[in-house]
Amino acid sequence: YGSTFASNGTYGAQAGGINGTLWITTAAFTGNGSGAIQIHPQVNFMLTGAVTASGSPILGVDVTAGSLALARIWRRTPLPYVIRSGAVTVNSPGLLTIEAGSVIKALGNAGGQNGMLNFNRGLTTLGTAAEPVIFTSLRDDTAGGDTNNDGSATVPGRGDWQGLIMSAGGSLSRTIIRYAGMANNLGVPQSALFVQSNPVAISDVEIATSAAIGLYTNGGGAMSNGRFY
Repeated sequence: YGSTFASNGTYGAQAGGINGTLWITTAAFTGNGSGAIQIHPQVNFMLTGAVTASGSPILGVDVTAGSLALARIWRRTPLPYVIRSGAVTVNSPGLLTIEAGSVIKALGNAGGQNGMLNFNRGLTTLGTAAEPVIFTSLRDDTAGGDTNNDGSATVPGRGDWQGLIMSAGGSLSRTIIRYAGMANNLGVPQSALFVQSNPVAISDVEIATSAAIGLYTNGGGAMSNGRFY
């Protein structure tokens, strides 16, 4: 509680391991060489209270590439989640639930898997009208602030990251997906949301500014009040 993490060569705080836990309450992250915080997808993680970040290349929670094979909740945090080092994959018996108000930012590299979330097990988003769950570009300063700390040097665009692949069902509620659709390693632009094999319940989902298809499904499911533009 009330800690300061300053001027470290890489991250102010880092957590990994199969059953790792990192809970931080009221802290300041300042001038760390790589970013404020880095976690493995499987870490049981929480930030609460007044948590601030400044003076680093990434002012957020950098989530490494890797597999999540446990039930986890990505809680709403004062800093956005960032996916930029590879694909985050949820595998059996893992499940991921994302709380209302959470912001997940991604950035990919053309032909790779950076900035992709692949759900071989279920995903549930719990957005509300007042606090939607937002998946967007790392360059999007309108959600979660200037997370890449470059002022106006970069702006978000179509295809900044790949998107979400849901192969095992789940539900998306009050969720926004922006600036996805980056091409895969065959040069084919990907859909922002790909529902594959199993149905997904989609309610009040907005998919905007994708480089390719907004929603592609061969898994079916029910959809209400979607917006695609």
